[in-house]
Amino acid sequence: MLHIFKHIDLNLWLLRKILTIILFSQTYISYNQTTIIAIRLNDTIIIGADSKAHNFKKSWNVCKIYKYKNFYYAVSGISSDTIYNFDLEVIINKNVDANREIFLTLDSLNYALCDSLINYLKRIKFNRPYVYNEFITKYRGIKIIFAIISYQIPFLVGAEYYVEYDSTMMNYYIKYKNTFCPGDSKASSNIMIIGQHKAIDGYLEDHPGFWEKNPVEAINFLIKLEIKSNPDKVGKPIDIIQITKNNYKWIQCKPECKNF
Repeated sequence: MLHIFKHIDLNLWLLRKILTIILFSQTYISYNQTTIIAIRLNDTIIIGADSKAHNFKKSWNVCKIYKYKNFYYAVSGISSDTIYNFDLEVIINKNVDANREIFLTLDSLNYALCDSLINYLKRIKFNRPYVYNEFITKYRGIKIIFAIISYQIPFLVGAEYYVEYDSTMMNYYIKYKNTFCPGDSKASSNIMIIGQHKAIDGYLEDHPGFWEKNPVEAINFLIKLEIKSNPDKVGKPIDIIQITKNNYKWIQCKPECKNF
């Protein structure tokens, strides 16, 4: 009888391994290792994003610009894992209230995202150690650019949710920080860039204010520059949306982008 139970356990173990391999080959986990640029000029915000996403095994195209109520946003980092119950879009939709003041909404969203991330990491620590280790040692978090319409004013908000270790370097927790434009001196340049941007930084250092004259052309040029420099992590096509206090319009987008 004992031998039979061992045999059953072995078969179950093998079955779990096989299922894990099959599932891991699917696109249930989406990671946007990306380039996203947002520019705020007067009462207009323009957001541009590349299309490449991957699941640590293969890559494909996704739309990285989303909208829920008066919140538009674009994401760099893990956006969803359907097996281990992490979905950034669902978390944001549950915590955005268009009738609340934006700082209160962001507070609620910040706490919900930190809590969801720490619980997600607990779930994958032993079940998916490779993704877990990549997240806490290499990627270290999620970055989001929000374009928020509040009191007929478009706000640009940078949000970062990241892993930080305690003094023992054995325990970690999730912290967050927000940058506002207008309202934060650090964002006085009215441009925010997340994801991969080493080539862009080099170009803007030599050409400050390059993006001010024609922001749409500038976003296209700068993202293409990063694609050329980093094709494994950033890829065409490029989606660009223009947001005003009254409406939005796609300047260019692929079919995968949602019709808001």
